[in-house]
Amino acid sequence: MTIPDGDGRLDPSPSPVHNVVFRSYGTQGAAPHTERVDTAPDPDLPRGRRPGEGNARRDIEDAAKKSFARDGFATTSIRGIAKAAGVDPALVRHYFKTKEKLFAAVIQLPFDPEIAVRRISEAGAPRVGQELATVVSEILADRQRSDQVIAMIRAAATEPQGARLIRGALNDAMIVPIVHTLGTDQPQKRAALASAQLIGFLMATLILEFQPLNELTAAEVIATLGTALQQTLTDPLP
Repeated sequence: MTIPDGDGRLDPSPSPVHNVVFRSYGTQGAAPHTERVDTAPDPDLPRGRRPGEGNARRDIEDAAKKSFARDGFATTSIRGIAKAAGVDPALVRHYFKTKEKLFAAVIQLPFDPEIAVRRISEAGAPRVGQELATVVSEILADRQRSDQVIAMIRAAATEPQGARLIRGALNDAMIVPIVHTLGTDQPQKRAALASAQLIGFLMATLILEFQPLNELTAAEVIATLGTALQQTLTDPLP
């Protein structure tokens, strides 16, 4: 479009209508002066919903959790998360910078490892397998926590960061400290085997949907998985 200059001539330079307003100045008896004011947003500021408005950050996190659990890390995109959350992709990057940082922010173990270590250790060596299996049964009974585990496992299968997250949060921060409280031999080997049993059981149940594993009651999970974990953690190893 063309815009009149202050002297009445037309300025042929294009300017989008939504980015321009006109303000007229002048004193009585004098020719008015029209000033063009550019109202385009600062490119350094997040577009879309303003920070804090409508709980945008929480909406982004919720959309990311669902997308990572449903589609995995590799297939999930910033644009897809933004669309699901109803915000501009720039706002997602404003809060989280990269997809990797967003994943790390929203995909956590669905329990506090320190609390789990204390709870399981206090139960004593004869019940350690049963207590670990109880944690698993509680995850399976909670859809939101199950989705977090699904996202973690899928990401671990395709992304180094996902694998590091599981190793660090599950094996290193929870299983290894529990094994050390038992005073058994080969603690690192026992911890790795127990972690593999936990992840394998969750994967078979939640992702592969092996029958009848995905139909076990909480009591059956505790009895079956608990027995296997107990043997791994306390019985003599080859």
